[in-house]
Amino acid sequence: MADQGVNARDAAIRGRARPCAAVSALAAAAQSDESAPAPARKRRIFAGAGRLPSADDGGQGHRGRVRPPAQSCGRAPRAVARRHHDAALRRHRKRRQFSAARLLPPRAQLHRQSDTELNHTLCVNIIRRDIRTLLELAISLPKPSIHASPGEKLRYYRELKQLNQEEISRILGHESIWYIVNLEKGFNPIFYEDAVKLAPVLDIDPDDLLTEYTRFCKPGYGERIKRIRYEYHMSQGEFADLVETKRANIGIWECEYKNIHPEYGRFLHLKMLAEQKGLDFNKLIQDEEYCVDDYKRFIRGDIPKKIRNIRAACGCFMGDFGRLMGFDNAASAISQWEAGNTKPSRKYFYKLRELAVSVGIDMDKLNEDPDFYKDEYAEFIETDCGDKIRYIRLQYGVFMEQFAEMIGTSGNTISEWEAGNCVPMRYWFPEIKKAAANKGIDLNALNGHPEIYKDPFTELIQKQDSEEWVRRIRKQCGLTVDAFARYIGVSRSTVNSWETHQNCRKPSRESFNRIVEMAKMRGVDIYDPWRTETLANPAASERKE
Repeated sequence: MADQGVNARDAAIRGRARPCAAVSALAAAAQSDESAPAPARKRRIFAGAGRLPSADDGGQGHRGRVRPPAQSCGRAPRAVARRHHDAALRRHRKRRQFSAARLLPPRAQLHRQSDTELNHTLCVNIIRRDIRTLLELAISLPKPSIHASPGEKLRYYRELKQLNQEEISRILGHESIWYIVNLEKGFNPIFYEDAVKLAPVLDIDPDDLLTEYTRFCKPGYGERIKRIRYEYHMSQGEFADLVETKRANIGIWECEYKNIHPEYGRFLHLKMLAEQKGLDFNKLIQDEEYCVDDYKRFIRGDIPKKIRNIRAACGCFMGDFGRLMGFDNAASAISQWEAGNTKPSRKYFYKLRELAVSVGIDMDKLNEDPDFYKDEYAEFIETDCGDKIRYIRLQYGVFMEQFAEMIGTSGNTISEWEAGNCVPMRYWFPEIKKAAANKGIDLNALNGHPEIYKDPFTELIQKQDSEEWVRRIRKQCGLTVDAFARYIGVSRSTVNSWETHQNCRKPSRESFNRIVEMAKMRGVDIYDPWRTETLANPAASERKE
């Protein structure tokens, strides 16, 4: 009978017997023989309180054993046994839950309570051996969804790496954990600088912790704001009124002073303005080249060639083109641009782009290849257009008025062309090309070889002061004024007027040809570099004499 009671009690403790069987076993132990030894009775009564006493622990049993009931209590043995059994079972369950909860975090405790396959003994043994193994078995952190906030993602990655908030705070350079608490709860956004610091620690991509707002505020946000402002053709003050902020704030944002960027409300306003102008906002954030507007691409290089091609497509003189641009001193401003001395400001670029689009020029193609819109007409007027026209006219051996009749214009227009004051419009180019073809002149060959169309008479006589050149040739030939005049076939006073530039007189083309012939006979080079230098500096020539 005693052995059956002990076996029933052991089975009840291990959870293999029903509660009614455990109560029956305890009652049978209480009604056992009075002559049984006291230790045996204690073994039977204490069995429901915990593990059984044994020789290994000196017969003390579990530290939570129940006090044996007194014989004089006057209560029924079955009721006493049930009361002690229930009290011992409650304490045992309490100790089991407390010991597990003391080692596991709250989330893991919830998972542990819902797991019916792990019993108390297995959990305690695993905790004592390897707590990390228990975390892997009992805790499965749910991965954040694609719609989770950056703060929730930060908390998930932090718990996955078993880092506390204090460690993350020290990584970001903050002593208080409240900075991380605000980030995880979404009170403050996670900016790019913090995301870069956290990425190597959490083994993630910094963009995983960023939103559209914080991606916009990455380094380079100043250029993004400029691109939006340039689309509206506004100054910083005008754009500040549009964004409903101060002008100083626009300047601070665009220069990225101390990494001060727009707050979330201003960001939404900037996004709305960008979308109203048709800008791709995602591309504006991701592509740095997209932040460069047309003006910056236009002034990167070959500005004179681009402006010349636009003007050639419009078929305008420099003066007319300048007046279209809105200049007071029109021809001078355009000539400075085409010479590369200055570049157009942003204000005039918008007008220049408008004219280019009106004649069918794509600014993107023009910026990529300035020669894309360069045709035969543009090449003809690009350099030395007046000298080329003069060369064609001289091949006919006619005056300006006669050549003008061939082209269908006036002599004054031909004079302006040859002097370089303007270029012929596209309307006149077919007639000029036809006149050149009648004399067997290829304009493509003429464009790339200035030695063909350069006229010595024009270069040495018409385009500069000729008195120094005539005096140098005469002295190099070793002739007096009288001998020089007799050879050329003019009077002595004519030569004196040439050399002193009296009444602005210069040698005619016929006299010039005789001077060149005489110089060749005596071995004098009319293009001598030393003589050319003295022509440009008469004071130096006087000192050498």
